[in-house]
Amino acid sequence: DRQPVADAPHTLTNLTTLPGVELDPKFSPDGARVADVWIDSSGQPADIYVKSRIDGRATRVTTTPGAELSPAWSPDGAQLAFVSNDGTCHLNTVPADGGPATKLVELGCGRTGLAWSPDGRSIAFIQQEQAGRPGAIHAINLASQEIARLTTPGPNGLGDFAPKFAPDGSVLSFLRSSVSGASDLYTVDLATGETQQQTFNGSTVSGYDWAADGRSILIHTKRNGVAGLWSLPGGSGSPALVRASADVDAGTFSVDRRRGDVVFT
Repeated sequence: DRQPVADAPHTLTNLTTLPGVELDPKFSPDGARVADVWIDSSGQPADIYVKSRIDGRATRVTTTPGAELSPAWSPDGAQLAFVSNDGTCHLNTVPADGGPATKLVELGCGRTGLAWSPDGRSIAFIQQEQAGRPGAIHAINLASQEIARLTTPGPNGLGDFAPKFAPDGSVLSFLRSSVSGASDLYTVDLATGETQQQTFNGSTVSGYDWAADGRSILIHTKRNGVAGLWSLPGGSGSPALVRASADVDAGTFSVDRRRGDVVFT
């Protein structure tokens, strides 16, 4: 079948040039900076850096002894949440310009992924409530330190991961893996708890983010034999192919909601 194609032009621009491997880029809320995970060529543990899109300056913002992963911006752009792994994993926050990190909660060292709520009050993360159970999405209230479970994966699946809040904060999206090698996109209404499956591909949704308009979601997956970035409408309608590209590792990409740019590795 012919695939519907989004009609906006697309230009690729190289944003970072650090030697080694860069992963999990995230635009700041104002789109002026990009945070990502850098593993240098010497084999040192991964660190989180922030690069200015204005002058190109890159600043190291994490200094814990182990690896630091999964950066997530606070809505005001002043802080970053991240996962540290020095044999034990923790959810932390750190000033976006660098400084001492604050540990919030111990995590299981499995799948990672963080999201800071648009109102700034909570951070979503992955946690196993019991050993051997699939991970579910939880959220910590930063004022009270109370933790609430937001999703309930099936007992025989591989769990939920990659949480992202809708721009208005009313919905949490996430990926759910029922079997190895496959995952689908789900959403949960945070007011009602209603959970809906959004993709039925039978393959892996390797990455996604809410589009700049807040009414659709960009996903990287394979549909009808075509791998690439697809735009999934929030309501009815067919997904539109944005860019066919099997070489976009869309496990890690982020949308600048002010300009609509997509950053990926």
